[in-house]
Amino acid sequence: MANKQRGGWSRATKRRALLFVLALAAFLAFGRRSATGGGDVLEERRETKNERRATLEENDGRAENDGLVADARGGDGSVAVAAAPATLVLIIGQPRGGDIAWKSFETHVYRRFNATVATVFPCAKKTAAASPKTRIERLATYDWCFDEPDDWSVHIDAVDCSRTIDPATSRPYNKSVANNWREFYCDATKEPSLALLGGLHDCILGNPRYACRDATSGGGGRNKKVKGGWNATRAAGGNRTHRTGCRREKPMGSGAIIASMRLMALEKIAALGLAEKFSQMILTRADYVYLKPPRHPVAMRDANVVHIPDGENWGGVTDRYGAGSTPAMLKYLRWGESYACDANRTAHDMNVSNGPEVSLDRYLRYVGMDVDACEATMFTVRRSSGEDPYSWRKGTRVAALARFGLLAKYTTEYKRALKNVGYDPNDLVSALDAFAALP
Repeated sequence: MANKQRGGWSRATKRRALLFVLALAAFLAFGRRSATGGGDVLEERRETKNERRATLEENDGRAENDGLVADARGGDGSVAVAAAPATLVLIIGQPRGGDIAWKSFETHVYRRFNATVATVFPCAKKTAAASPKTRIERLATYDWCFDEPDDWSVHIDAVDCSRTIDPATSRPYNKSVANNWREFYCDATKEPSLALLGGLHDCILGNPRYACRDATSGGGGRNKKVKGGWNATRAAGGNRTHRTGCRREKPMGSGAIIASMRLMALEKIAALGLAEKFSQMILTRADYVYLKPPRHPVAMRDANVVHIPDGENWGGVTDRYGAGSTPAMLKYLRWGESYACDANRTAHDMNVSNGPEVSLDRYLRYVGMDVDACEATMFTVRRSSGEDPYSWRKGTRVAALARFGLLAKYTTEYKRALKNVGYDPNDLVSALDAFAALP
């Protein structure tokens, strides 16, 4: 007779019970993990994001180039450099952007580089009492204001190309093409870029390809020029298109304007002997909001390298910001001379691209300069109150900027800057709040 099993569990029952206990323990462990912070995966993601942000903060706070050591760090993250080279910052254009943009410049550029500022702005049309200097203008040691012309060709015509040296050949520009820029830029058989020709109003208006279109023609016909200029054309029913540039009383674009301002800066630098006084230069504009210091060396000594932010290059390199040693920046600024004296080359550029970005890039290649594409930590803004003029892009409403009365001039530039510094919109609001609170 088979032995009768004594009281208790069979071996199979014990095995099933053990498996049940192990499964229950695993379930309870998973529950505790979920209840204490969403799990290790989320925690690892947070740690990764925080580590990336800490790395960016560390990189932004360094003044490591050529043995420079930061001797003070402000609560806003700015760095004062103990022995920063003598730096001249050229701010060209107009005093646009407002106090938040200017405070960000003061924090991340002016103080970081112990800079001396020169502004190249149109002279105020009102009396000083009625139109006091803006914050950005008060920073300037050199005020190179000028009377804004009706047509910027006066500055292009003023260049003596027979005595202007081509940086690539170290000889004067070819006299067969020098000083006859109209032959290339105003050629009615071509359709040149408004972006590159902006400022040469008579040249553009004389080209039938840019006559404004009449709304009564269904957008397909071409108007004769209306007496009274572009405002009158618009009032008469002309519809604005990107192609014609019928946006304001003058054609859109700024190529000749930025070339002219570079020419003015070169003239002043030479007249005042500033190339001997400053070992490096930065060219920028007033309407940048800097989220962090520019990501190029604090000390720049290479005579053939210019540091230019990434993005907004439109097939070339952006013309909004450049930095380098004084020899490098003098060569960089001489693109303005090339615009006047090497029109054949620039006219060729117009057939390749729609703007000065490609022309500048080709010029830098032509004269043998290297471009260091550094990460952009800034973006351009426009005050939503309408007090900032514009020649190309009005700006886009972005929620994080709206509370500060600002528009993003270029949304791609805005998004790139936030990504490069590791900011989300909440971080941006905090940064702008900090700028707004500065005295």
